[in-house]
Amino acid sequence: MDAAGVELADLDGMSVAKLKALLHEQHATLQEQHAELLTHREQIVVKDAQILSYTAEIESLRLLIRKLRLMQFGSAVKSVRTRSSS
Repeated sequence: MDAAGVELADLDGMSVAKLKALLHEQHATLQEQHAELLTHREQIVVKDAQILSYTAEIESLRLLIRKLRLMQFGSAVKSVRTRSSS
């Protein structure tokens, strides 16, 4: 009999050996779920670090684009942006 199929009302009629077996089964299930949860948490930490890295890289590229535009176009880009945002 698996843990999911046993209702609380059924526990009164179960032998001590069956109750112990049920307890061990549930404990093993909890340990598996806990290990899975830890794995997922580790994956989240890795993904968060990747996101931070990508965000920093994007910001760096934006600054590089701004610098290259200034080098290529000079103050003309600034005056066009100023006029277009008005």
